Amino acid sequence: MNYHALITECEDYIKKNIVPEITAQDLADHCGYSLYHLSSVFRACFGCSIGRYITEERLRLAARMIQDGKKITDVAMESGFDTSSGFTKAFRRQFGCTPREYRRRSPVLPEFVKRSTLKAYGYIIPVHEEQEEAGQAAFWSQIRFRDYPPYPEDASDYAEIGIWINPDKKTGMMDYFFGYVTNDASPAEGFRPISIDAGVYAVFRLAYPPADTDLKQTLPLSIQAMWQFIFQEWLEESISPDFDDSRLCFEKYGSESAEIWVPIK
Repeated sequence: MNYHALITECEDYIKKNIVPEITAQDLADHCGYSLYHLSSVFRACFGCSIGRYITEERLRLAARMIQDGKKITDVAMESGFDTSSGFTKAFRRQFGCTPREYRRRSPVLPEFVKRSTLKAYGYIIPVHEEQEEAGQAAFWSQIRFRDYPPYPEDASDYAEIGIWINPDKKTGMMDYFFGYVTNDASPAEGFRPISIDAGVYAVFRLAYPPADTDLKQTLPLSIQAMWQFIFQEWLEESISPDFDDSRLCFEKYGSESAEIWVPIK
């Protein structure tokens, strides 16, 4: 019996069906096991009941929606709670504060992701001192991409990454890499490869600004504020994990959000 595969299937099913509310019996029926057997395995693996795990997953969903700026009454309904009072009570038990206090005290909650090696092809761009003064966050906004080769037609269109690399030993000045995530065996002409090591990352997500705003003006400021929060506040908290300086931080731009990936020990 491959219990690792069973637990992975349980986690996936819960995340995909978290709203409307699912029951332990629903999960057992989906996996094809008796409720008794699945409940025993689940508790042994997660240290809690199926119902408790489902509730915690709904609350984690609620926390993400609160950070996205949704109304708390809407969050309660959309995360599967029948009443605002019941939602507030469960939220306080999970996070130690009310949803409104959480919004004020914890504006950013990262998701911890364990990922495999990431490969990308792109441009390695030397940065001059006057450019650096313009700010390093979302540095793609400073680049004239028409001066560089266009992406191949079959390049991935779901994610691009920006990374600071190659610090100068004397000045600390760095080069900037910007390119597309890919599984291609070799880069097109004019592109350079980069590999991001596997491991655990704290992922901070930012919603893109509305379509009628200037992305190059508004998004870099949000990215810069997030970087400052991460290194000036979040990593300084006693409950935060340790930063792994043996791996690269990077910005990742997908179809739905911009992300900052911070390597964690």
